[in-house]
Amino acid sequence: MFPSNGIVLINVFALISILYLFALGNYFSRKIHTMNITGTEAIYEEENDRHIYDFSDEQNNENDEKMKKLYGEILDYFQEYEPFRRPDFSTTHLANALDTNVTYISKSVRFNANTSFTTFVNRYRIGLVKELIDNNELEKHSLLYVYTSAGFKHQSTFNKVFKQIEGITPTEYVKGKAEKDSDDFHD
Repeated sequence: MFPSNGIVLINVFALISILYLFALGNYFSRKIHTMNITGTEAIYEEENDRHIYDFSDEQNNENDEKMKKLYGEILDYFQEYEPFRRPDFSTTHLANALDTNVTYISKSVRFNANTSFTTFVNRYRIGLVKELIDNNELEKHSLLYVYTSAGFKHQSTFNKVFKQIEGITPTEYVKGKAEKDSDDFHD
């Protein structure tokens, strides 16, 4: 029915198709596996942040000193490297950088700053946004540039966090800054 070279061509095409489908399946399998690992880390981190550590029962001054020392290392790391500017920054990243584990990171932040790791990071991000706004970066760049350079991925998250930390919206903050600058100019 088919000439012999046609059958060879069909067989080669079938073999290439099978290899392509195998490679595609392998690629997506690895992608799903990576997403599951990342998702598990995010869930673990959120659960870790929600857990409230009660240190009042601990009489161990040595443990308190370790928490203070680790917190000092965290502050130094934040000051030097500004890791909060990366949207994907997590306790896992910080624990790896400081050669410790996520539980100690979360405990240290909770013990010394009396807040969750997520809130701790967001305070740094909002501080940077305010600094950029105060330095008139909005004259050169958009608000999108400002909040993404501080580590926020989405405007809705940025607006929500800004309002939680500052008690006003970013727009209200910018308007207040503009009014203050105008008053300073007229004085």
